[in-house]
Amino acid sequence: MSDPLDTPDADTAALLAGFAAAAADQPTIAQVTVDDTRRGIHELFLALGGLPPAVGPMQDLAVPGGDPGGDGGARPARLYRPADGAPPWPAVLFLHGGGWSLGDVDCYDSVCRWLCRDGGLAVLSLDYRLAPEHPYPAGLDDAAAAYAWMVARADALGLDPRRIAVAGDSAGGTLAAALCLRRRRLGLSLPAAQALLYPVLALDREGELPSRRAYGGGAYFLTEEAIAWAKANYLGGRDQLAAEPEVSPLWAPDLSGLPPALVVTAGLDPLRDEGALYARRLAGAGGVARHHHVPGTIHAFLSFPTALEAGRKGLTDVAQALRALLA
Repeated sequence: MSDPLDTPDADTAALLAGFAAAAADQPTIAQVTVDDTRRGIHELFLALGGLPPAVGPMQDLAVPGGDPGGDGGARPARLYRPADGAPPWPAVLFLHGGGWSLGDVDCYDSVCRWLCRDGGLAVLSLDYRLAPEHPYPAGLDDAAAAYAWMVARADALGLDPRRIAVAGDSAGGTLAAALCLRRRRLGLSLPAAQALLYPVLALDREGELPSRRAYGGGAYFLTEEAIAWAKANYLGGRDQLAAEPEVSPLWAPDLSGLPPALVVTAGLDPLRDEGALYARRLAGAGGVARHHHVPGTIHAFLSFPTALEAGRKGLTDVAQALRALLA
């Protein structure tokens, strides 16, 4: 299934060399606490996110969570509005990456600003609940509640209710794809589009995805060890859930009737095979699926625009492609 082995471009090679030097003699992800890993990822993403692009008015909000009567009450979120044009704007619910255990609105501030500026999109970035404290389906429940709230409040927020997409980065891509599957199953209106940015789409039958082994050994940022760590946190020991369509959307038996999709993959990413296969399966089920593949770079490249030309160009390309799906 996987294409011939890719090789890093010059920017990516330099960044990987820096990562390797910094990781020398350091403990692995399984040997440190979740809080320590969260701090490290936060610092890395802020450092490589660059100077955030200027956008229009921003607003920090509290939106309904997926368990209003429990610990999934109101969730923090940030709404970015374009500097140009007038409402109602096409909009996107953005679900950050981090293996369902890491990341937050601040880590993805640069990505969301870029999408807002270059796509002319209003972006609602959600801080959903994280594992292992809140395993599946907490994060997905929060995403579903936030999307429903966006649609219901579209007029008050200056959004076009007919043009609200969902986008997810890495583990957020799992949530975005699963949100579409859930709403279809429940007979609810679907997002106008879905943008899946190097998504995790399979926590089951991983052996059928050669790129997991080809690029997950430690040389290309994301590792198989990190994916296994994230899976354990997300499922909380309930490995039987891995085959569920909302956990492994790639293997959902029916992908018909889903929103138009943009699927972004990277050449050196362990997740590249599942993204490419998902795009093919969506198209084969009669849907619209644009697969945007970026060779020579790594997982999370869109979060590293200060270091990677692929990140800078990719952010603009993704913003414009998503806007085109919402035209």
